[in-house]
Amino acid sequence: MGQKRISVIDASQKDKQKKVSQKRAAKTAVKTGKRAGRIADKSEAIEGIELEEKVTSEVKTEDTSEVEKVEPKRERKPRVRSRRYKLARSRVDRTKPYPIDEAIELVKKTSIARFDGTISAHLNLNEEKVSADVTFPHSTGKQARVAIATDTLLKKIEEKKIDFDVLLATPDTMKKIVKVAKILGPMGLMPNPKTGTVTDDPKKRKKELESGTTQVKTEGKAPLMHVVIGKTSLDTKKLTENLKALVTAVDTKRIKKLTLASTMSPGVKVELSEFQKT
Repeated sequence: MGQKRISVIDASQKDKQKKVSQKRAAKTAVKTGKRAGRIADKSEAIEGIELEEKVTSEVKTEDTSEVEKVEPKRERKPRVRSRRYKLARSRVDRTKPYPIDEAIELVKKTSIARFDGTISAHLNLNEEKVSADVTFPHSTGKQARVAIATDTLLKKIEEKKIDFDVLLATPDTMKKIVKVAKILGPMGLMPNPKTGTVTDDPKKRKKELESGTTQVKTEGKAPLMHVVIGKTSLDTKKLTENLKALVTAVDTKRIKKLTLASTMSPGVKVELSEFQKT
């Protein structure tokens, strides 16, 4: 007869078998979607932690990519003046206002342009929205381009094709010009009765402006005025007369500071009390 094998199972082996059976039950519960006691709860918690870590890592990756896309601000390089400009500036006392004739002579001497430079008067006023008509006794080398508002011209303005310095209009056409006010306004080209650009006879007004009468006005957002009074080749006496005509038209009482400068050259302050004597 065959021999029977007798095995003795102690308490420790029973515990091992119990743990193995619990692990098998947990795996089965995960596959079928059922929970198996505490072990099933632990597996779900582990899966939740892994999912949270994955999402966090994705968010961090996206945030990093967005930061990398932001370009760093470029630092502005300091403006470097040429040797010729520095030499010209050394000849001008910037704290001192010069008499009219002396100021114009100094502007001409310190001109560093290799061509016939343009001399401009830069006025700081004590009020905004100032305009005036100036009839210069001598040519300034610049003629204003004057246009009269028509339907054809308004279409060009809508396309931002602007080839004029002054726009004239009649009171009737102002209703049509309102449509392009957003374009003309920031450029300071909007017709206005106060500046004489809204008139019943625009053709007559155009002849006046083209014959030598120049309309000068302050900037849109600042009490500053920049006006060409002539070329460096023009005689000093003629430049002086043009400058006096400008100051008279604007009114000396409105002017806080007057500076002259030619193309690419340093500015020269002018003594305002000189104009009050004349």
